[in-house]
Amino acid sequence: MTDATQIRWRLATCSYNDHRPEYGIPVGTSVGRHPRFTTTPEVHVLKPFGVFGVMDDHPVDAQRTAYQSRLHRDAGAIERLLDDLTATYPDETLCLLCWCRRDVALRGECHRRWAADWFADVYGIEVPEAEGRLR
Repeated sequence: MTDATQIRWRLATCSYNDHRPEYGIPVGTSVGRHPRFTTTPEVHVLKPFGVFGVMDDHPVDAQRTAYQSRLHRDAGAIERLLDDLTATYPDETLCLLCWCRRDVALRGECHRRWAADWFADVYGIEVPEAEGRLR
């Protein structure tokens, strides 16, 4: 894994429905594309494959643990994809999007906030929820 001091990603999270251009470059992280964001870049390794739908009968903490374990396993791919997006959109915030409403995300039941917590734990990067925050 890359040393956190070498990482230069600017990240935020938001729901598709709440995203505004001033929140940053929209980046899909959900299973399925939102009709308004069919041409946006995606980070496939941040998608919650194998969690939502598959683990719905498990407690939220177990779902979160499974998702973050996969992020640990795929950290190198995540780094490469975010490095590529950062090179494509220098000095821009990459806004990681999914379907969940803000209230669901802030309750800790959404993979985009689980990813935000993972970035904080692994890389020391704060990844805020974008609503109400401008670049």
